[in-house]
Amino acid sequence: MVKSLKAHPVITFYILAFVLAWCIKVPVSLSNTNNILFRLLPSFFPAIAALITAAIIAGKHGVGDLLKQAGKLRVSPVWYLIALVGPMALNLLALVLAVPFGEPFPGIAFAGIRLLPVFLIATFSGLGEELGWRGFALPRLQDRFNPVVASLIVGLLWWAWHLPDALTGPARGLSLQQDISLELRDLVQDLAISILMAWIYNGTNRSVLLATLFHVGIGLLQEFLAIPNTPHVSVMDILLSVALWIAAVTVVLASRRAPLAYRQSETPETAALLANNSSDTAIG
Repeated sequence: MVKSLKAHPVITFYILAFVLAWCIKVPVSLSNTNNILFRLLPSFFPAIAALITAAIIAGKHGVGDLLKQAGKLRVSPVWYLIALVGPMALNLLALVLAVPFGEPFPGIAFAGIRLLPVFLIATFSGLGEELGWRGFALPRLQDRFNPVVASLIVGLLWWAWHLPDALTGPARGLSLQQDISLELRDLVQDLAISILMAWIYNGTNRSVLLATLFHVGIGLLQEFLAIPNTPHVSVMDILLSVALWIAAVTVVLASRRAPLAYRQSETPETAALLANNSSDTAIG
């Protein structure tokens, strides 16, 4: 069985991440509880699944490699600017462009001293997801597929992992049509965001932390402006989707020589394989 798990590490990881999280997410969504512990707990299961799978296939070295990515802080300040300011700027642009279409610009709602704990909790829970999606799955998929294709696979499964959240729709008074339209909006946005996050992850030489900051940055503007959470797809949602895809396509076109800034993966399995190949070549 262990041999089979080692042969299919990405599949093993995703099965664990989905099963562990959905055991909590489904009942939590059906009950529509506001318990923050139960709401946040599933966010850590992708990281747990990644660490378990890494330990099975590469032992301590695999676990250490993942943790190293999570703590990778020393990158160019430009990447921090892109990760935090970039998504906020795209959200702000969408809000401004929505005004001529009849949507009022939201008022100021600065969180004040609450901003720091909100940011830290969001970053910590975001790391719980991204250590799995970007830290474990993405580099292994990039070793098999074009980086853009790999990022789209991660984005699709990332969106699917969140599907139980839609079960809260009836409790929130949403119709089936509204639920479906909101999920399709999330799918469109998640695929574009996944491309951008793969670019940041690759460009920072595998910093899961920077990818996480981009993840957090997508919703950070809500701590400064009173952006309404509408029960339908708004003009702002559509404009944000367009802005995200323009940014994603721009990144793809600008990095054609090295798609999404991809360089040869340094996963423990790949490193071991390259070492064996070098050894065989030397012997030959």
